[in-house]
Amino acid sequence: MDSLLSLFDQTASVVEGEVTDVRSEYSPRTGPWTVVTLGNVRAHLGAAPRELRLKQAGGVLPDGRQLVVSHVPRFVRGARYVVFLRNTGWSLSPVLDEHAFRVESVAGREVLVGAEGG
Repeated sequence: MDSLLSLFDQTASVVEGEVTDVRSEYSPRTGPWTVVTLGNVRAHLGAAPRELRLKQAGGVLPDGRQLVVSHVPRFVRGARYVVFLRNTGWSLSPVLDEHAFRVESVAGREVLVGAEGG
């Protein structure tokens, strides 16, 4: 597991936004991709536009089957997320090592929930 300093060395920005759209794209050359749109984006570190599109490997194939890629975060429409975006090259997702955290309210306090629910 990367140290905290190593994590920040690879981070271009940390943003928070609401998932306004999740859709699949398919190309015979590059395969299926999922495009996640974050709206009302605000940057906690670095800079970000008010709307951000994250293109990630995986999605719906022409025959209706779905290609699920491990280590690529899943997003839920309508939920808010805090996301660490890479400053390094990537092939599966611009999100740094699954650092996409859903914002939830628990006992009146906002908490960040990771992919495994913790």
